[in-house]
Amino acid sequence: MKKLFRSIFLNLILAYVKLKGNPYEMEGVDMKPSKAPMYIIIILMGLILAGVWLGMGMKFMPDMAMGNSIRVVYSHSKEEDAGVPYRFNLTATSTNDSITVNDIKAYFLKKSDFMKKYPALSAVDFDSQTLSQVWEGDFYTGSFSPLEKNDKYYFFLKVTDSTGKSFTIPKDAVEKGKYYHVSYKQNPNKWGLLIHILLMMVALMFLIHAFYYALNYIWNKTDWNIGKGVWSMFWGTLCFGISAFPLGMWVEYEKYGTLWTGFPLGTDITDSKSLFNFLYWFVILILMKGTILKKDHDKNIIGKKAVA
Repeated sequence: MKKLFRSIFLNLILAYVKLKGNPYEMEGVDMKPSKAPMYIIIILMGLILAGVWLGMGMKFMPDMAMGNSIRVVYSHSKEEDAGVPYRFNLTATSTNDSITVNDIKAYFLKKSDFMKKYPALSAVDFDSQTLSQVWEGDFYTGSFSPLEKNDKYYFFLKVTDSTGKSFTIPKDAVEKGKYYHVSYKQNPNKWGLLIHILLMMVALMFLIHAFYYALNYIWNKTDWNIGKGVWSMFWGTLCFGISAFPLGMWVEYEKYGTLWTGFPLGTDITDSKSLFNFLYWFVILILMKGTILKKDHDKNIIGKKAVA
């Protein structure tokens, strides 16, 4: 199924950037436009997809830490279902037979207690538990009590060896204020989530199309691109707005119990970037109101080159 969606996605990109016919014929110019903008789009999309692929690969790589011959490998999961205990495990191995793991503790706080004291936190502010050794030598496990939807734990792990030396993962967690966190969530309605994702993909296709027309205008100096580019922006912004706000906020509420946690009410990066992306495109559409409302380029606030 993933391969099918990936194939459809790539074909849609190629379909949107493909030159159809010779638009110069409509302007009475006997020449073919350069296909360089199409190639630029394809290369850029290829680089973006490669970056996403690498980012996803890095996301699932475990964290590793080393201290006084003790090596720790821990795979962190950022979410857990509401009402279910959060279970975690790690491996701790020694590269020196004379040095062994003495104990591993998890220091944790619920979100409400964490926010009261952040950033002036010390290790004594956290609750702690000693991880259980599954069998001799390597594997340790622990768990946190279940929480309600939209609650979370902040935590770090401290490893102490047989010589009394210790280190944390993340490294210098308390000193640098770098902690793991796990959010408790509930799976949203699958059909609402599917429509949200599909609308976002359609918006992406239209906005890639708009970018292609803008690049083609700059490269080939042809007026026919601008109207098509603006209308691609209009439909892309409309789909993006519906997906990000009514649907996106509903999906967020079903999953976490909150409607909006981005700017100006919070610092959530997903909500904030959705807002700023929408405003960016919406402002361009306002500046091109002549094309949108009256299909008259002369009524626009900015010129064709500026919008491109």
